[in-house]
Amino acid sequence: MKKITALLMVLTAFQVSAFTPESGWWWNPSEPGTGYALEIQDNNLFAAFYVYDEDGNPLWYTAQKKLEGNSFFDTSLNYSYNGTCIDCNFTSPVTIGGDGGLVTIDFLTETTATIQFGGQVKNIERYNFFLGDQLQKMRGEWQ
Repeated sequence: MKKITALLMVLTAFQVSAFTPESGWWWNPSEPGTGYALEIQDNNLFAAFYVYDEDGNPLWYTAQKKLEGNSFFDTSLNYSYNGTCIDCNFTSPVTIGGDGGLVTIDFLTETTATIQFGGQVKNIERYNFFLGDQLQKMRGEWQ
């Protein structure tokens, strides 16, 4: 009996919290107008950032890499410019690989993370369009 109790104590001391970050639109609520589209498929993350430079001009960055340990992402950002506007004829954008600097995303839970790039660290969260609180999300809705 003592061996079983000791084994149970050891097992409960090393509980692991496994989670998968959610794909979707992420943002920092204190910075409306900027955001991060994060798509995760088979532990590979593709990110597209819509942010602004110091003059207020829109910038687009993209990155792709396999997640480390299911919750950590670090790579170089690709910078794109001179793309097609909404009402214009197609023009191929210029994309410079790695020119956007380094980025790290550390997922803390399924819906919260810290992101670091451009010399700043920001807290971000998955934007909740409609799903409600965590309990309501787990209940789901039949389509």
